[in-house]
Amino acid sequence: MKDYQRLLNKFYSLTFSLQLRSILIKIVAFALFIATFLINMSWFDPTETNFFSRAVGTIASTLAVPALFMIIASPLTSMTIASLYLKTRQAKNSSYGHTGSSEEAILSERMKFTPFRKVLTAGALALSMLASGFSYVAMVPPAATATMVRPAIEKVADSENAWGEYNLAIQDMLDFPLAASKVPDKSVQELLGNLTIQQMKEPGFSNLEKVALGEEEFNEAQLAYLDKHQGAIKHLIAGAKLSKTQFHSEIPTFVSPVPNLLQIRGLTLLAAAETRRLLDQGKAQEAVELALANYEMATDVGAESNSTLISALIAIVCRGVSAKSLFNVIYSGKTTAEMDKEIARRVDEQDRRMPNAYQSMLWETQAMNVSMEEILVKNNILKFAGDESYLSGSGAEQLFKVFPGLRVRTFNSLYALNQEHVNKVRKSVESWDFASTREVYKDLLNVGYTDILRLSPSDMVARTMFYVSLPNIAATMRSLYVGGSFGETITIFAAASAYKKEHGQFPNTLDLALKNTGLTPQIDVATGKEIGYRLENSTPIVWFAGVDGQDNNGQVAYPAVERDQAIAGKDLVYSYGKLPLSK
Repeated sequence: MKDYQRLLNKFYSLTFSLQLRSILIKIVAFALFIATFLINMSWFDPTETNFFSRAVGTIASTLAVPALFMIIASPLTSMTIASLYLKTRQAKNSSYGHTGSSEEAILSERMKFTPFRKVLTAGALALSMLASGFSYVAMVPPAATATMVRPAIEKVADSENAWGEYNLAIQDMLDFPLAASKVPDKSVQELLGNLTIQQMKEPGFSNLEKVALGEEEFNEAQLAYLDKHQGAIKHLIAGAKLSKTQFHSEIPTFVSPVPNLLQIRGLTLLAAAETRRLLDQGKAQEAVELALANYEMATDVGAESNSTLISALIAIVCRGVSAKSLFNVIYSGKTTAEMDKEIARRVDEQDRRMPNAYQSMLWETQAMNVSMEEILVKNNILKFAGDESYLSGSGAEQLFKVFPGLRVRTFNSLYALNQEHVNKVRKSVESWDFASTREVYKDLLNVGYTDILRLSPSDMVARTMFYVSLPNIAATMRSLYVGGSFGETITIFAAASAYKKEHGQFPNTLDLALKNTGLTPQIDVATGKEIGYRLENSTPIVWFAGVDGQDNNGQVAYPAVERDQAIAGKDLVYSYGKLPLSK
């Protein structure tokens, strides 16, 4: 009986000890949870980027957790064995202090912390560390979100906005019923898209570009087409006379509407064809006015601030068509000296409005940042996926909301990547250094294996999004450079034509030609030097170095198919009386 009482007292004592240890384990577990949270915060939200300190801290914390686990697990194992031993002896009515039996030895052997159990425990701890890290990244937003400054855009009044007239011109060209403007926007866009496709198939529109550039003569269908759309011509001229142009009344995103290339190009061709008809009719002044209005409309598409790269590229295409129309006006011999001077001044004015590649890149980056802020930070995913998207009303939208931490961290990383990209290429893009820009992009795309290993989950997602959406600024530079050379050549040839009308011969130097028009000599941005000019067989020749940046005195000209390539020994060469880069 005494042994039983002693056994019972000992059992109660052990029970009380186990309860204390249970409380201690809960405290330690809570401390470990806090420690894990702080470790994740130091790794994924560092106040300063120091890879070494972050790596050391993570390794130390990884080792500390198993050590703490062993400190807790060992006494628990011992207590479990003691408890089982007591219960076993009680079941056999044995006295306390028994030296043990074979069953006890087997039980003790089974409870040992074997190497296999150690490996299993270490693996479980490693997985728990990974799970805790991912959970933290996915669920816990960072302390700060990247600041996205959206410049305020003051809406231009409709009565002052040239796009109001341009839209009316497009509607007239497409035979778009004005009453349809009262239907929902989406339906309007679909209708306009269908009408645009139909217009491409019209007999009067077919081959209109060749006619506009003097490569073919008008046929009856084309003349009827021009007669039918005189309203479009009037609206275009009215729009060019307005001093303000605004297509975007707020910072655009990836789903914001942009000018339609086919519609703007179609309107440009219509105006170019009408310009040629006016010249054929001997109405040179009206032809000059329309050709300049056409060039200004094409410039308006790309010159708007806070726009997108797409708008600049559309402007390049349409300015090319309207520029060739202006070349034909100058070459027609039907203009006066004053008309030529007006062409030179107005084209020079419009060219100065066009953004350079760096400005276009800034606007495109701004549009991307705003889009990603709407999707990742504000969770407006349906705004970009569309109401009819499979995401609408599905669990995918709710699932997207579950990971606020991952979304915000991805935005922070992506925003930082965009800013880093802008800073890296700024110097070479602003100076029109094509070779340096190519090298910057080679380095940017050359991501090493060790660099990838250092990335967090949000960094990996952001980097993938960055490379997918990265604009080709090198190609944009080339397009803007070649397109800009058209306008600069128009200015020079128009000034040279005016000089000849007043002095009986073309000027011997570029300075003479431009000074007579009140303009200053222009610069080839690829070299930073004056644009090349000479008389060849008494005819003006203008040349630009091209994207290789090497001035070869305009001896060998780029053909049209190679105009934006870097080929040694060739220049962009334009001869008076010929359309630029014509085949």
